[in-house]
Amino acid sequence: MIGEIVKDQAIFESLSSQDQAVVSEMYKAGVHIGHSKSKRHPKMDSFIFATRHNISLIDLSKTLSALRSAAVYVKDVVDRGGIVLCVGTNPAIKDLVFNFAKDLKQPYVVERWLGGTLTNYKTISKRLDYHEDLSKKHQGGQLEKYTKKEQLIFSRKLDELNEKFEGLKLLKRIPDTIFVVDLNRHKAVIDEARKTGVKVVGVSNTDADPGYVDYPIPANDNSRSSVGLILSTLLKMIKDPNFKKEAEK
Repeated sequence: MIGEIVKDQAIFESLSSQDQAVVSEMYKAGVHIGHSKSKRHPKMDSFIFATRHNISLIDLSKTLSALRSAAVYVKDVVDRGGIVLCVGTNPAIKDLVFNFAKDLKQPYVVERWLGGTLTNYKTISKRLDYHEDLSKKHQGGQLEKYTKKEQLIFSRKLDELNEKFEGLKLLKRIPDTIFVVDLNRHKAVIDEARKTGVKVVGVSNTDADPGYVDYPIPANDNSRSSVGLILSTLLKMIKDPNFKKEAEK
């Protein structure tokens, strides 16, 4: 099995028993399974160690290393009270991204990305303020003074705003970083981040350009088991008070 986990067996054997267990778990979850060789992005070559049955296989020792680097960075942002906007709109994994963001108490986008969320934040923030105001009035019963027809209009408007802005309630300013699952699916998001100077951490499959983000994590972003393990491992690292100290040893 080691031959399908890392390129160099000596590297695997040099890992601690705990890290070996993590890498083995990644293998079982299919984190190493990329796309077909014909779809491989040339900048992903350094993260790929073999091609089997025309499928590019990711070196999991490099996935673990990248995951650690990303975790150190994100932990710094979170610990200082910064904002990490979590984005993942693939229907198959969006609930995983939602739970990840909730656990970190960070804003999220798991439905359609609203163009201008970063590049036109001033306008977006006004819509967020309106959403918050209307929600408070609804919860406080202040809309009951209107006619039933008007209340219905407000209710429909609130439903529309909830769908668009519910995940952005904690986005009180332009975020410090964006965490993206599936780079190719979210090119518009990354473009906005680059234009506004926001750093990007992203799960990068073999068909994506890892140079497009600041902290690429080479991994299978199509599989629910793979994404789930990447997120749970990242969350565990971020929440571990001793993680950064151990990572810097």
